Amino acid sequence: MTFGISTLILIVQLVVFFVGCGGKKKQAPTVKPGTPKNENRSSVAGPPPPDDAAAKAKEEEEKKKKEEEEAKKKKEEEEAEEKKKKEEEEKKKKEEEEEKKKEEEKKKEDEEKKKKEEDEKKEKEEAEKKKKQEEEEEEKKKKEEETKKNESQRNGPKPHLTIEPSGDLVFKAESTSQTRVTFKNVHTKKIMFKIKFSDNAYQSNPVFGTIEPGKTVDIVVTHNKSPHKEAKMVIVNSNFVGEMDLAKSFKSVRPTGGQITVKLVAN
Repeated sequence: MTFGISTLILIVQLVVFFVGCGGKKKQAPTVKPGTPKNENRSSVAGPPPPDDAAAKAKEEEEKKKKEEEEAKKKKEEEEAEEKKKKEEEEKKKKEEEEEKKKEEEKKKEDEEKKKKEEDEKKEKEEAEKKKKQEEEEEEKKKKEEETKKNESQRNGPKPHLTIEPSGDLVFKAESTSQTRVTFKNVHTKKIMFKIKFSDNAYQSNPVFGTIEPGKTVDIVVTHNKSPHKEAKMVIVNSNFVGEMDLAKSFKSVRPTGGQITVKLVAN
């Protein structure tokens, strides 16, 4: 094939040579001033040499190959970018779902905590209400008992003694303190007395004693540190029976005088 092309090119060149040089010699055209020397030359050019055509074809092929590689690389980059974008979107979506889940769990915990607090508050209120009712009932019961005792004292024998001061005895709950009271025998005979307390926080000196008619005796009542509450001091009194052991005497006889009850308050 290369041999045929080369032969054809050689024939064309010979024909051009003979046409240009054979026969009558033509007069050279007059060249105008300023006209380029190559203006009248034939613009017809022969085919490029075989090496140039092969090089050009190879260059085109390499260019095409390069373009294909670049296109492939670009496509891969776009795919990688698309994949990365998709992964980021999935990651973001997952994070949003986890955040939403956490918020729901927190909301649930807050609701449970609130419910628990409300239940505890309700239980506390019910316990306080119950305690208050019990205290009111206890207070009511104490008042009823006090009323019964007062009625019993009014209807029963009169006490053989009086006490000064005659009202309630008040102490400070958070400290130990003492107060003095005076017993007076208002009976016509010698009497004996015994002092009792409803709470161990209180004590008296003396506990037992005797009083001649019209005479008085001072009693010291001591309160030891205790909670804020009320108590009672009861004075049992009777005619003196002659026994030196007053505790034994009170066990063996029925008191002839009505007992006296004094309220003790620690606040």
